[in-house]
Amino acid sequence: MEVGPAGITTTLVFSDGAAAAGWEQSSQRAALLVEAVPLTEGEPVPAPPPPPVAPRWRTALVVWAGLFPFSVVYGLLVGPHVSALPIVLQSLASSAVLVPLAVFVGIPTVTVVLRRLS
Repeated sequence: MEVGPAGITTTLVFSDGAAAAGWEQSSQRAALLVEAVPLTEGEPVPAPPPPPVAPRWRTALVVWAGLFPFSVVYGLLVGPHVSALPIVLQSLASSAVLVPLAVFVGIPTVTVVLRRLS
């Protein structure tokens, strides 16, 4: 089964012509065709409009607000301990800690707060 812009397409594959002919003549296929009649009659029902997309400035603000507090705490608590490491390892450590915190805690929290305020 494949869902595309024109609808749902179902492809049946048969072992030979006799099996395909048997399906075309079957009572099961006839019953399915009768069931499908209401789906194919009348005016097409338009799809619902997509949800609105937040402006990019709002997305940037939410990400910043969800990341900034963790970044400050990381810099105060962990920064001094990793300062002797090469910059690449410092960046790796900070991103390994800060990105999951922002994605799973900070950004959802900011989103909930903004939703309640609006």
